[in-house]
Amino acid sequence: YCANPSSHDYDYDICVIGGGPSGYAAAVRGSDFGKKVCLVEKNLLGGTGVYNGAMSSKMMWRLARDHQFALQLSKSSQDTIHHRHYKDIVNIVKDGMESKQRQFQNQLNMLSTIGRDCSSPGGTVDLVRGFAKFTSPHEISVVTEDGTCAQKISSEYFVIATGSSPRSPKEPVVDGHHIMTSEHLLELKHFPKSMMIVGAGVIGCEFATIFANFGRTKVYLLNNRKTRLLVDEDEDLSNVVSNNLRDRGVEILNNFELTTASVEKGKVICEVRDVISGHPQTITVDHCLYSIGRIPNTSKLDLHLAGVELDNRGGILTTKNAVSTVPHIYASGDVTADIGLVNVGEMEARHAVEMICTGNEEKTCTSLNYDDIASIMFLEPEVACIGLSETGAKRKNIPYKVGVYAFEMVNRAIINGKSAMGYVKMIVANDGSERLLGMRAIGPEASAIIGPAQLIISSKSKVSDLEKTLFPHPAISESVQECARMFSGRSIMKPQCFIEQLRLDVIGATNQETETPKQKRKPPV
Repeated sequence: YCANPSSHDYDYDICVIGGGPSGYAAAVRGSDFGKKVCLVEKNLLGGTGVYNGAMSSKMMWRLARDHQFALQLSKSSQDTIHHRHYKDIVNIVKDGMESKQRQFQNQLNMLSTIGRDCSSPGGTVDLVRGFAKFTSPHEISVVTEDGTCAQKISSEYFVIATGSSPRSPKEPVVDGHHIMTSEHLLELKHFPKSMMIVGAGVIGCEFATIFANFGRTKVYLLNNRKTRLLVDEDEDLSNVVSNNLRDRGVEILNNFELTTASVEKGKVICEVRDVISGHPQTITVDHCLYSIGRIPNTSKLDLHLAGVELDNRGGILTTKNAVSTVPHIYASGDVTADIGLVNVGEMEARHAVEMICTGNEEKTCTSLNYDDIASIMFLEPEVACIGLSETGAKRKNIPYKVGVYAFEMVNRAIINGKSAMGYVKMIVANDGSERLLGMRAIGPEASAIIGPAQLIISSKSKVSDLEKTLFPHPAISESVQECARMFSGRSIMKPQCFIEQLRLDVIGATNQETETPKQKRKPPV
């Protein structure tokens, strides 16, 4: 049932606008409740979550990492390595994207018919191709890409999940070849000899990592007016990422700004300036890739005709339950200009549909919890984060304990060799509760070992609860358990014995270290 059944005769119970990860999740969840659902998508199912975004870029990252591993192996064995052409990389990525597209399409084909069989549970999902625009609070017009056909669709409820697009600079004009965004990377014909990446956030660093690991492109990474990479993360993590990028030949321009970029004779002339010294510099590259954030896709929806309001960033204003300023219209994913992660968009979409179909937040299976979101950075090496960083704890003046456990102290890292180096870093409350406030993992398999910390943080459990589980051996995840054991003094390897590999400090509310210096640190009781 719907929370407030209507007497109006609508075409659909729920209309979802946008077939990316968030919109697709909303449509399928509506089918779970037995609803008649319409999914409107102008392009390919999967959106940025698959195409020109999360999945495609991570496939490129994986291929680049494998290439770098093979390159290192060939050096040690004196073998030669076959260098792939860029088109080969693109074809592999496109095969992966098409495979996911088929999964989405095949399921929708079944959901469009199963729900019409009275003997089968579930609702129907109809896929409508085209651009959606509101004509009234309960009606949209869907126009095909060539503008030749328009279809009116009415629905009792709407979920807007149109995603976002790369932010383009006002100047220079993005031409998709010399001046480009992430949407144009798969259109390149060959590896660039040189590239300027403007914007050194997580995504900019990921692109720098990809092209640096392939070893065919001289990469300049412009960190606009910032002193170091990943300024919201701890300095030790930032230093590892920066040093590895430099080792791959990336030139990091910290505290620089791009003053002008122009295309001349097939090259991009970048004029940059050191914001500290004011010293100008000219860098000539084949391509200039802008990675300066994303903007919500709201401008073409005619939301004002439905009464939906936007915030100052152009995103749809929503309440805590993903509902917009119009009670029957919900929004999820990047279109809200909130946290731009696939899993967050899916969470919001599922919650929105559950609210539509139950009308009670307590009856929803998917709660909106933004406090315990784990994220992955596909860098060199891989980084996984959840909760509070040490930098964040200092900024908030929170008393905390910090433990760092190097991967090289667990057997699996030694088995894997130098490529498996990294560490786990935990932040624990120093208020008697022993709650785990945050964890950072940097190194191979970082994303695979963040899970236990996420469970402990979301349940507000003690860090010592990680000691109660028997972790598999030999595995990188043993570093998580050993790091947790350090706080109770029960670790097998002691921090006072391995000063360079292990760290255990207690920081008071004044951000002053309250333990003795490392070289004089007494064994924990």
